[in-house]
Amino acid sequence: MIVKELNDREFRAVCRLYYPDDFPPAERKSARLLRKLRAKGICSAYGLYTDEGLTAYAFFQKRPESAYRLLDYYAVCGARGQGSGSAFMKALAKLFEDEVCLIGEVECPETAITDGEAELRHRRKRFYAKNGWDPTDCRCEQFGVTLDVLTLPLSGVRYGDEEVFRELDALYRILYPRAYRSGRVRLRRVEEES
Repeated sequence: MIVKELNDREFRAVCRLYYPDDFPPAERKSARLLRKLRAKGICSAYGLYTDEGLTAYAFFQKRPESAYRLLDYYAVCGARGQGSGSAFMKALAKLFEDEVCLIGEVECPETAITDGEAELRHRRKRFYAKNGWDPTDCRCEQFGVTLDVLTLPLSGVRYGDEEVFRELDALYRILYPRAYRSGRVRLRRVEEES
């Protein structure tokens, strides 16, 4: 098992061969935008390789001056439930151990339209929880999709939700400048349920 940063050729191949099928259209950034963010040093991509080839991949967004990194896309290629997703997550946490924390977004189960969709979203949240991710009181809406914000503390310290909110606010202003100003992308704090 090898984890490595994707070079430009590998990144383009993942964008062409896997990314369109792994994420719904409403949640995908265009490959053109991802390449542009990559050229600016904001977007990075990593892959987990086994004897079978690419097994999982992750795209991150990070402001150059920040110690926070947004896990923007995370996908396992092929069969799930065999531990490669968790192994990749642990390897990424080790790779970024000098940073403050990873921030993630996962579809909110409460806004699912069907029971099947709600269960899939709950399963995703359980995957993140199993791998050490903590819930926050931050929530975002991106082009009609409601996402709960999670964090994976890398330094052993859980950072406050206000800090996470400020970091995402700054990052969203870079990733979605027009949509963030117009309200098509919104970030807010929600009260924790008791």
